[in-house]
Amino acid sequence: MSSEEGTTAAVPDVALLLDDVGWHQGRASRQAVLAFVALGAGIVPMMRLVLGLRSSPAAEDPWGPIDGVVIVAGLLLWCAAAVSFSAARRHARLAAVLASCQVVDGGGARVRDASRARILRRQVESGAWRVLPVDALLDRDRYFQLLIAARNRPGSRHERLQRFGRQLASRYGRAVVIRRLALGVLIAVAIGATVLGVVGIVAGGTGRHALVTTAVATLFAVIAVSPVVGILLRRSPVGLLHLADPLFVRLREQDPRLTRGQVAAMLRKPRLYDVWLGVRVRSDDESDGAGSGSEL
Repeated sequence: MSSEEGTTAAVPDVALLLDDVGWHQGRASRQAVLAFVALGAGIVPMMRLVLGLRSSPAAEDPWGPIDGVVIVAGLLLWCAAAVSFSAARRHARLAAVLASCQVVDGGGARVRDASRARILRRQVESGAWRVLPVDALLDRDRYFQLLIAARNRPGSRHERLQRFGRQLASRYGRAVVIRRLALGVLIAVAIGATVLGVVGIVAGGTGRHALVTTAVATLFAVIAVSPVVGILLRRSPVGLLHLADPLFVRLREQDPRLTRGQVAAMLRKPRLYDVWLGVRVRSDDESDGAGSGSEL
């Protein structure tokens, strides 16, 4: 299909966009709001840090150990704000890239800056931009869009139910919960150790050295244990490779070139399965066409 035919078939409806476009647009908005909230909430704790750095080392802190907790909270809030700002920018950029595969202007040229949902809807409703249906895209553009979507968003439970069945989707969901619990425990221990170290530094006294030493040792232990926990989870019965085995056996019969790791990636990101399925069907069609031509 030519680009002219695709443009003619375009329908001015934002609902025709790939679901991932709206998902990234929503995440960009939420991350930006979260960043501003965290930035504002961290102002007072960071002021306490500045006051503490400017005060005399011999002066007694009227807030006591609580000051250490407040300062750590401020540092974490501002770190969260920086991460959220970066994530908002990344999601907006991805939304624009995904939308550019389907959104064209009046002359049929791709629109590269369709990142904000409100502007996109307004331009489409006014007729300045048009949305190409997914079926009207060239295979090259369709696979590019799916690959970008798969690389930047793990699939949902609904997508796994549609493609792999309820049993496999449920097992994957339980495995994700276990991994998140393990990660949450490690993060909680690391934050607790950081608070303990800051409290020891701020409070002073004879127990400062013991508190700081314990905090540093705990942080190093978390850093050392984290990769081991990751490997154990990966190789355990709830690991991704183990969960992908039934799907690997089934798909390997259709495509012997598939590896266990590729099938595991499809389970985590079902968009990759869509790409593989489309390429395989296209290859089968071409093989059938070549076989018919040789018979003639």
